[in-house]
Amino acid sequence: MNVLFALGASDIKETKTGILLLYFFALMIVSLIERNIRLNMEKQKIEKLPILPQGMNTKKPTWNNIRYFYRDIHLSLIIKDKITIQADVQGFSDLHKRVCELAEVPCSVYKNLHDRWWLFDGT
Repeated sequence: MNVLFALGASDIKETKTGILLLYFFALMIVSLIERNIRLNMEKQKIEKLPILPQGMNTKKPTWNNIRYFYRDIHLSLIIKDKITIQADVQGFSDLHKRVCELAEVPCSVYKNLHDRWWLFDGT
């Protein structure tokens, strides 16, 4: 809560309102991603996707299914003397690529991951 006060919320009511607004935005984004995937599946005449546990199919991928499907993708780094020698993305299959295309997310988002990818330039 102290962080939210530092960001400009002057009282607890404003803080709760801000948190609810952020939650609403997150739900809206998740709903749009799910909808986009379903619409693209329909356009490409894809009836089911095998993204559930144990490769089971789903006609309507939910955010939870998609998140579970991407759980095994990770960035592997080989570091020597505090210098990254090699970086490689592990677990990104052709099916992951297909789901990215359905979500209209470029595959380069995963293929071009690097150490400290979450930091913007200048931070």
